[in-house]
Amino acid sequence: MKPAASVVPFAALSLLVALLVPQCSLTVGLDYLEDGQCPSGTKLCSLHCQAPTPRNGCSAPGCAPCALANATSRCGSSGFCAIAACTGTSQDCNGVADDGCEVDTDHDPNHCGGCTAAPCVVPNATPDCAAGHCAIRSCNSGFDDCNGDALDGCETDLATDANCGQCKNVCAEGTTCQNGACS
Repeated sequence: MKPAASVVPFAALSLLVALLVPQCSLTVGLDYLEDGQCPSGTKLCSLHCQAPTPRNGCSAPGCAPCALANATSRCGSSGFCAIAACTGTSQDCNGVADDGCEVDTDHDPNHCGGCTAAPCVVPNATPDCAAGHCAIRSCNSGFDDCNGDALDGCETDLATDANCGQCKNVCAEGTTCQNGACS
């Protein structure tokens, strides 16, 4: 036989819950605002007056955080988002905070090695930048980089008897290089 279940009257249970569980309410008091405005030097974000920080957009209207590409942010002297530091190998080459640190000087062939570096130029090739040094992205048709030196680009003409169609492919005596093949 089952033991009889103990029955607690609903009123007693309600009283017990009311005594043990504190009453809560969600109220946000904005009474401290003068004329509905935050005090000078602060702005209203998330229903609180806050000092301008990069997390709330500095002095810009609204509360969106500063989001500068490849950079950490700070509030500048004008009160708006500014670059505190560039991250990685990126640099602020144009001095405009809005686009952050816009140039990766380790990989941009137009600013390879630094903001003021001359654009990479490699003969008979499409230039590239690797670890801040000019490099070859690809050789123009009919040329190759046979010596492995990016400074002189794709220096070898592949339509010669000494380099027919590829580096060091020498045509045998009595043949000549025609359209990349010895014949």
